[in-house]
Amino acid sequence: MSTPTRQLVDEYLAGLKPDGLSDSTVYAYRTDLNRLVNIRETLPATAEDVLQALGDPAATPLSRQRRQYDTINRFFKSGVVRDLGIPNPCNALPRPRKEDPVSPEDFVLWTREAADRYLEILRKGGSPKATIVNYRRALYRLADVAPTLPVDDDQIYAAMGDPEEFAPNTRRQRYAAISTFYNSKTAKDLGLTNPMPGITRPSKGKPLIRVYTRSELQALYKAAETPQEKALLLFMLNTGVRVGEVEGLRLERISDGYITVDGKTGVRTVPISPEVEVVLRELASPAGDIWWDGKGPLSKEQISYRYRKLAARAGIRGEKTGPHTLRHTFATWWLRNGGGIVQLQKILGHAELKTTEMYLHLVQEDVERDQDLYALTASMELFGGLTTIGCSGATGDRDSGTAGPQNNAGGLLFIHPEAWMAAQREMEEQARLAAAAEYLKGVECVELQGGRPKKILPRQVAELIMLDWKEGYTLSAIARKYGPVCGVSRTWLKTRLEDGSLERMAKTDSQTGS
Repeated sequence: MSTPTRQLVDEYLAGLKPDGLSDSTVYAYRTDLNRLVNIRETLPATAEDVLQALGDPAATPLSRQRRQYDTINRFFKSGVVRDLGIPNPCNALPRPRKEDPVSPEDFVLWTREAADRYLEILRKGGSPKATIVNYRRALYRLADVAPTLPVDDDQIYAAMGDPEEFAPNTRRQRYAAISTFYNSKTAKDLGLTNPMPGITRPSKGKPLIRVYTRSELQALYKAAETPQEKALLLFMLNTGVRVGEVEGLRLERISDGYITVDGKTGVRTVPISPEVEVVLRELASPAGDIWWDGKGPLSKEQISYRYRKLAARAGIRGEKTGPHTLRHTFATWWLRNGGGIVQLQKILGHAELKTTEMYLHLVQEDVERDQDLYALTASMELFGGLTTIGCSGATGDRDSGTAGPQNNAGGLLFIHPEAWMAAQREMEEQARLAAAAEYLKGVECVELQGGRPKKILPRQVAELIMLDWKEGYTLSAIARKYGPVCGVSRTWLKTRLEDGSLERMAKTDSQTGS
C-alpha cells in the first residue's frame, strides 16, 4: 500500500511547531523534504530516491547535502512514518562526507549559508524581528553578487547599491548589516577577513551627481573586454535607463526603434538607435534574455558588480562609479547638446519635471565656469558662426548639424550657446505653465448647471496631461502629479476623458472660467 508523500510531510511538519522549533527551521525542513516529494510522490522510497534528493555532489556543497540527509532521516524515523511500517531508505546510505582531507583549493564557503548561520544566532539571541529581516535582505543581496566568500570591495559596493539609485538611509542600513556580520563571532569562526575598513560608509546627505567626461567614457569603452560589457555601455548611454530597468530585459521588448522598460514610475517606451538595437539583438540568448550568463538572466546586483569591475579596469574607482553614473551622463549631455527638458523627462521616466531640472543646474555650471571664454570668442567673431565658439576642442558646423562639446586642454567641457538658450527657453516655458497652474488653485472640480465644466485647463497643461495618459500613466498617478498645482482630481480627469473635453482643451487655446 502506497501513501502520498506530501500528506505525510505536512503531517510531520505540523507536529514540529509544538516542539518549540523556530519558523525558519521548519521552513528549512520543508524545503529539504520538498525535494523528496518532487522525486517520490508516494512512499515507500528507495535509497536512489534519497541520493537524487541530495543533489549532484559535484554541484552541491557538502554542508547542504549533510543537512538534507539529516532532515530526510529524521522524517523517516518519526512516528508519522515509522508507525505506518514504511522502511527508512537512509539506513542503506552513509551520511555524506568528503573522502579526502579538505584543502584550501577544495574548500568553498557559501555566502548565503554563512548568512543563515549568523541570522539564526541573532534569532536565538533575541534580536528584534525587524532587525533580522533587514539584515537578511542586505546579506542576501551580497550573496546574489558574491555566491562564495570571501568578497572584494566592488562586490560590497554593488550589494549596498548605487548612491544615485537608492536612498542614503537604505545604503547605510545595508552597510551596517554587512559590517555587523563581519564583526560577528560567526565570521571570525569562519576565518573571514573583514573588508569593511576599506569601504566608505554612505553619507547621510544626498550625494553630488557625478558625470563622466569624454576621456573617461573613452577609457571605459577601451577597457571593455566582452561584447556584453560594450553593449551595456552603449545601451545605457543611448537610452539613459536605470540599471533596474536593464535587469530582465528581453528581446520581445525591442520593436521599431523603441524599447519598452518597466521602471519606478511604470512602463514606458524609450527610443533606441538602430546601431544599438542591432547589438542587443546579437547579444540575446536563445531564450530571448539580453543580459545573461550560463546560469540564466543576470540580476541588477550582478550587472552593477560587473560594471564596477569594468570601471576599475578603466582606472575609475570609488563610491560613485556604478552604472547609474551612465544615466546621469546621458541626461547631462542631452541638455549640453540642445535636447529639450520635457522630452528628457519622458525618456528618463521622471514623475516630476523638477527631478529632471537638476541636470539643468549642471549645464548652467558649465556656462558660468567658462563664461569668459565664451564672451571673448563671441567678441572676436562678432557673434558670427556660433558653432565655432568655444576652444580648440569644439567641432562641427551649423550646416551639418554635427556640433558637439569637446574637451579643451584643461579637460573642461563646454556647452553650445544655442543649446543653453534652448534650455533657458524650456525653463521659461515651464515657469509660465507653473504660473498658469497656480492661478487654477482652489477652483473646485465640479460642474455648473447645464453640464458645462467649471474648470478649463490651459492648452499646454491639457497637452501634458494627455501625453501622460497616452504614455500609460494611471489616472491616480496623473492626479497626484497635477493635483497640487491645478486642483484636478481623479474623478474630474475620468469624466473629462470620457466626454472628450480634455482632449479638446489640449487642441484649443482655452481660458479659465465658468
